[in-house]
Amino acid sequence: MEMSSKTFEGLVGSSLDVDEAGVSIEVASVDSHETHDSVLFKGPQEPVLDQGTYTLKSGDNELGLFIVPISSDEDGTVYEAVFSEEPSS
Repeated sequence: MEMSSKTFEGLVGSSLDVDEAGVSIEVASVDSHETHDSVLFKGPQEPVLDQGTYTLKSGDNELGLFIVPISSDEDGTVYEAVFSEEPSS
């Protein structure tokens, strides 16, 4: 199965467990841009996860995803995963 931002559209508002970190992050939004799509996740203020590939779990489903912390405040940390569109032929 090919993973894309659409994989997360039905999960907005859902929590995913970050296996390696022992924390959960929430799927905050799925956004389309001209050249790419992005998925934003909201996590706890601490620990702040370094950019990297993490195993995200929801029930029996799991997937590896590269996420990057993009902002942090008293409400928590926001992470982003970017999906590039392939040029149409």
